[in-house]
Amino acid sequence: MWVYIDDATASMAKERRTLLFGARARETTEDLNERQIRKEIRAVLPQVFGGPLNSSEGDVSDLRISCPALLSATCHEQFKMLKVWLHPILRKYVIE
Repeated sequence: MWVYIDDATASMAKERRTLLFGARARETTEDLNERQIRKEIRAVLPQVFGGPLNSSEGDVSDLRISCPALLSATCHEQFKMLKVWLHPILRKYVIE
């Protein structure tokens, strides 16, 4: 069964999780990775999450150092974190 990430519903995501990790899985490796990715992104973009403005200007190599979990995550985890979690937060931040 293929579950397309872009238009997956909540029930499809739950079914995917059950197929991959079983019905009794409470905390999965994906959960741990997502938590680590959120932590890394919050550290890189503190102003978006209500922290002080980050005065140092970084480049792409800084992201490799600052976000290793994000860059080594699966495509599914990257998509979920960036499009589903971070994108709405950034839209709200830019609009306000």
